Amino acid sequence: RIRWSDGAYALFDLEKGHAPATAEDHLRFFAPSDRLAMVELMSRCIRDAVPFEREFAGLTGKGAPLWLVIRGEPLLGD
Repeated sequence: RIRWSDGAYALFDLEKGHAPATAEDHLRFFAPSDRLAMVELMSRCIRDAVPFEREFAGLTGKGAPLWLVIRGEPLLGD
């Protein structure tokens, strides 16, 4: 499950509660050239319980370009 902060909604120009429902939908906010790297990092985070941090080219919900530093960490248990 991907959780969005209030700041993430604002950054991506989305109304709170309208985050992508699936990991695949989430990828539309990354530049096509960075999508595979994001999938690999998320997969490793989930599989190996390893946090990550990386800079990516992204897109807002309206398609405007932006640069992002993405941090991911596994939430174990629940």
